Amino acid sequence: MKILAIRIRNLASLEGNTEIDFTTEPLRSAGIFAITGATGAGKSTLLDALCLALYGKTPRYLQAKETGIEIYDVQGSTLSQGDVRSILRDGTADGFAEVDFTGTDGQNYRATWTVRRARNKAEGSMQSDSITLKNITANADIPGKKAETLKEIERLIGLNFEQFTRSVLLAQGDFTAFMKANKDEKSSLLEKLTGTHIYSEISKKIYENYKSQEQQLRDLNFKKEGIVTLTEDELKALQEEQSSLEAIIKISEKQIEDLTREIGWHDQLTVLQTQYDQANTALQQASEIKTNAWPRKQKLHVAEQAQQTRSWADALNYAQQQHKEKSETLVVLKETIVTLQTQKEKLETQLVKSGNELAEKNKNLSDALPMLEQARKLDTLLSEKKEQLTKAKDEAESASENNKGHQKLLEEKQAECSELSAEIKTTENWKTDHAERRPIAENRDLILSKLQDARKLLEIQQVSASGLEQVRNTLKTNEAQKLKLETNLSQQTPEWENLKKSYDLQAKELLLVPIEKLTTDKAEVDHAVETAIKAQASWQLFYHSHTELEVLKNKQLKDQADYLARQETLQKLTQQLTIEKVQKETSEQLLQHARLASAENVETLRAGLTDHEPCPVCGSTHHPYQEHNPQLENVLVQP
Repeated sequence: MKILAIRIRNLASLEGNTEIDFTTEPLRSAGIFAITGATGAGKSTLLDALCLALYGKTPRYLQAKETGIEIYDVQGSTLSQGDVRSILRDGTADGFAEVDFTGTDGQNYRATWTVRRARNKAEGSMQSDSITLKNITANADIPGKKAETLKEIERLIGLNFEQFTRSVLLAQGDFTAFMKANKDEKSSLLEKLTGTHIYSEISKKIYENYKSQEQQLRDLNFKKEGIVTLTEDELKALQEEQSSLEAIIKISEKQIEDLTREIGWHDQLTVLQTQYDQANTALQQASEIKTNAWPRKQKLHVAEQAQQTRSWADALNYAQQQHKEKSETLVVLKETIVTLQTQKEKLETQLVKSGNELAEKNKNLSDALPMLEQARKLDTLLSEKKEQLTKAKDEAESASENNKGHQKLLEEKQAECSELSAEIKTTENWKTDHAERRPIAENRDLILSKLQDARKLLEIQQVSASGLEQVRNTLKTNEAQKLKLETNLSQQTPEWENLKKSYDLQAKELLLVPIEKLTTDKAEVDHAVETAIKAQASWQLFYHSHTELEVLKNKQLKDQADYLARQETLQKLTQQLTIEKVQKETSEQLLQHARLASAENVETLRAGLTDHEPCPVCGSTHHPYQEHNPQLENVLVQP
């Protein structure tokens, strides 16, 4: 933010229009300049106008507002001494404060604060003040109510009123008090003006936290002395046991691999058994289809007899097609049986091999059981040591962090003390060099303050005699408050000195803390904890592997029992399949003969035979099946 120009009309001691343009010479090229003039020339009015245009209030009127004094206006009305509208010059009807500035967005703006009296007459009652904002770069008014406009100006400036008055504008009353104050009072006033009193509170909190953390560090040191850590021999023994357990884990993993492969064989056997069941089901379905086809076959026979015009070639093609389909189904079934038989032989060989390997692995497991029992005991011991080491590690880390914080705090405080000492020394030297000016400076501020008070009292006396009495009472109250503040200050000075002595003592104690020893102990504890964590991880891996091995063993026993049961079932099904195969072949031969015997041309020839005349095929004169053949019908009826 940058101020470009200030314009004033009828405010306080500045009558008419006044303008200060910082963009023109000689102010444009001036680096630093001062606002000087006699009392009442309007120096403070310039600063008031700057605050009024930007924030609608000033530090001087905010301080006057706290006194609660009322001053008379025209026609018997009154205004509060802290009312910014009272800055309007007596005998004028209107006034304004206008500021041109560059906002944080790089564009130029104009903020205007205006005040006027009713009917634009000097004797009119005071009206409400207003604030407007205009974008000079874009030549556009920014609309909004007073509160919205003030918020937008604050956003464009980047500072609120309190920040602006502390960093840009220092009120005259605060500066006078600062010049008259002693060393301790100046520190308090600087904190008030700059808003740094919070750092004093932070310093107190840091000191309290330092005492608390120091006590915790002592407690941790006492606890640390009571912790028993593992010796080098114990750690070495645990590492050897860890290596042994890792070897056992590798063996168990190999066994798990083998068992997994065997489980795959059993799963394959299950798949083959399922395929066999499906083939058997297909055979049964084919038999059922054949049985269900008999009524249709009978109907076909009747239809063929009824349709004498149908040729013998069509009937032969149909029979051949049926025979071909049945033959293909039979071939598929034979191939399936051969495949199942081959797979059965392979599975039997694999089962024998798996049984031998299982016996060997069971023996290895029995040999490893004592080592597992020993590993469980070691696991219990490791858990206890790990808990102790973890607790020690946490306490050591906490102590180290606290120690680092205390060390950093100590360094910061030492730096602050050095800076304060240098500043105090510089101030004392300046006071020594300018000791002869001290009475003049003090009397000058007092004289100026008294003259201003006298001027205010004179104005109040001219308005009303009762106002003078009220001012006197206020002065008495202020004097009493001043005495009270001086008393409080004298009481707090010894307390501050005691706190400083306590801080110096605590700083010396902090330097005696054995930081290097704590660091070494922490490194040893970290190494022990890391070793214990690795041992625990190895044991957990071994335990999980052993558990999985037990599960696989149980599954293997179950699969072996299932395999034996299915092998027995397979043998029965194989025998049954052989019997059914023979029956099927016999049935197909009989069915073929029956179809040939029942063909249309054979039936026609048989019907044309005459008793006692030779048959053109066999030459026999006896024709027992000329009209009826019971054996042929039985074959066709059977499924």
